[in-house]
Amino acid sequence: TDADGFVDISGDGGVLKKVAVAAPAGARAAKVGDTAAVHYTGTFPSGEEFDSSRRKAHRKNGFPFCVGAGQVIRGWDVGVATMKVGERADFKLRFDYAYGENGIPGRIPAHADLWFDVELLGIEAAAGEADEGQDETLALPAPGEGGEGGAGGEGGEVTTITVGGQAIKMDKLGPIVVNSDGSLSRISNWPTMNEQERQTALRLIAKRNKKRLEGQG
Repeated sequence: TDADGFVDISGDGGVLKKVAVAAPAGARAAKVGDTAAVHYTGTFPSGEEFDSSRRKAHRKNGFPFCVGAGQVIRGWDVGVATMKVGERADFKLRFDYAYGENGIPGRIPAHADLWFDVELLGIEAAAGEADEGQDETLALPAPGEGGEGGAGGEGGEVTTITVGGQAIKMDKLGPIVVNSDGSLSRISNWPTMNEQERQTALRLIAKRNKKRLEGQG
């Protein structure tokens, strides 16, 4: 614990956490594979705010994502997995647990450390399908979609791999996730994930694809 009350939860100083509001007694803990709904405000260490779900009408119920699937920056996967429903916590993320060496041009500088105020509103068991919504800051658009911070068609040749009997399209930037509404999304921190994290993410994507196809049957 540092002088400000932050605890190193990543083991390497990359993700520091301080509980601002404790969860009520008996609250359920989030775990990898759950779909978490959170409210968040992101700031630079200077205090300048760069993003907040609390200011977005379409995020009135929070931002949903599958914990541990790489749908969000690495620090979020690490941090939210330590939270319980109703808890609110402050996180300090080193750049390699945020948007890495490149950042997001025009939005997040290269090598930027980021701070987040995160509130865990609710979770859905891993057995349920993760919400497909992707936030414009926390996930990169797929090749050809453009948009701020997008991949812009830089993924190169697309190949198809099979995981758990399900086809997943890949290029040099990682898997291309097809959402239930037909839109495409990215695993934003794929380049910084280790092999075990990548395999876990691919299995979760395959599971979601299977459920989606069954639902269409």
